[in-house]
Amino acid sequence: MRGTYKSEVNIIISISGFWNDINQIRKLIDNSTKCKYWLVENYLLHKEEKEKFIFHFENYKPTLTRHSTRTGLNSLKKDVDNRNKQHKSTLYLMSNGGSIENAKKIMLAGNCILNVGGYVIGIVTAGITHSKETWKKFIENDRLMDYIFAFVVTIQKDKENFYFTCGMHNLGYPDVVVPGYLDYDQANYLAKAFAYYLVKYNPVLLSGGKFRIDENSPNIYRLTYEKCHIYDNYDKGVYWLFHNQYGLWRLTESNL
Repeated sequence: MRGTYKSEVNIIISISGFWNDINQIRKLIDNSTKCKYWLVENYLLHKEEKEKFIFHFENYKPTLTRHSTRTGLNSLKKDVDNRNKQHKSTLYLMSNGGSIENAKKIMLAGNCILNVGGYVIGIVTAGITHSKETWKKFIENDRLMDYIFAFVVTIQKDKENFYFTCGMHNLGYPDVVVPGYLDYDQANYLAKAFAYYLVKYNPVLLSGGKFRIDENSPNIYRLTYEKCHIYDNYDKGVYWLFHNQYGLWRLTESNL
């Protein structure tokens, strides 16, 4: 499997707030000195760059599909999570994904909305949420690893005894499957380390190849490329949001 993955992907993010209607958001954007965007009809347009994001506004209803994950995966604080259940409205942005560059663009657009009254942001195409403060740190750091933290989550598949990432398609790469006998912290570290390896080096990989976290690590993993099958039995809505067109890499411990 070559290191360049090609497919068309959409990133969808949601921002929750207490806005009454879309006109209120438009006025706040127009009056903001921090927001370099215009809201025109159903699009959020950048004032200087040729960037546009499909814009959709809804009054409150349960919206974000979220994975069932272990405690600690969600970066929201408890009080923010409680307020999330009480917010008045949710704004959605959608644009092309499939690259770090596109992820960065929608990250900055989402930050504009946070600056005009949003308080929690979700990656609908990964099923995770972040607090306003965490999102701003991702932007300030501007590191490859922060894009992985922002757009990718590691989940335990209990019945089939493995862990897998969801959201790597937002960045243009396959997801990662690691052994289920690891504890969560170990699995998350391994999965994110391999994800970083993919994003950082865009390596040419083949099934049967080997990977280890660093040269001092005693654990060596054999790589197997597979089509993404994790969501095959989910309903169409979930499948469309989470399915990874780029496939996945399965890591299996090997002593060879």
